Amino acid sequence: MKYAVKTLLLLVSCISFITSTLAQESSDPKAKKILDELSGKTKGYATITASFNSTLENKQANMKVDQEGVIKLKGTKFNLVLDDYIILSDGESTWTVVESDNEVYIDDLSALTGGDINPSEIFTLWEKGFKYNYKGEETVNGKACHHINLYPKNPSEKNYHTIKLYVDKAAMEISKVVVMGKGGDIYTYQIKSFKPNEGLSDALFVFDKKKYPGISVVDNRF
Repeated sequence: MKYAVKTLLLLVSCISFITSTLAQESSDPKAKKILDELSGKTKGYATITASFNSTLENKQANMKVDQEGVIKLKGTKFNLVLDDYIILSDGESTWTVVESDNEVYIDDLSALTGGDINPSEIFTLWEKGFKYNYKGEETVNGKACHHINLYPKNPSEKNYHTIKLYVDKAAMEISKVVVMGKGGDIYTYQIKSFKPNEGLSDALFVFDKKKYPGISVVDNRF
C-alpha cells in the first residue's frame, strides 16, 4: 500500500551512510535564484494537475519497474492515481484505494509518508531541509533544462542521498526528478504534462464509499 506513495518521489529504502563529499556541499547563489523563482511561480497556482512516468531501477538487483500516474494538488490536499492505487488526502487523513482487492486503507498522513516528503510538497520540496548546487544545463526531452542537485541537511534521517532536479528554462517548471536511494534504488520521474489553476473540487480529495460498493475498509488511525 505505502509503495505507491514512496514511488512518487517519496522516497524509499533507508541507508546508514553519507559521503564526506556530500557533507561538504553548500548551497550556491545560482541554484538558489532558480529555485526561488520556481517556488514563487508554483505558489501562485491555486491548483496543479500533472501527469508523469515513474521508473524504479536497481541494477544490483536487476530490477526495473515502470508506472504512470496523475497527481492533483490543492494546497495540502492531493489526489494521486498510480496504476492500481488511488491515494486521496485532505491534508490530515489519507485513503489508499486498492481497486484490484476492493479495499481502502485509512491512515494519518504522517503515518503514511513516514516523515518523508508527502505528495503535496513535490513541486516545492527543496524549500525545507536541503542544500543545493547548480550542476549546469542539460537537454531533457528536447528542452533546455537547469540541472540542480539537492542534498538533505540531515542525511541520516532520509532514505536517499541526492535528488537531481531538472527545471525547464523556458517554462520555469520541473521537467524531471531523479531520486538516488541509499540502497541502490533510483527513482526517475518524468513530467508529461503540467496544468495549473484547473477547477478542482474539494470532493476529489476525500474518499466517497458510495463509489465503491462492498469495499472493505481498514482504518489504521486507531
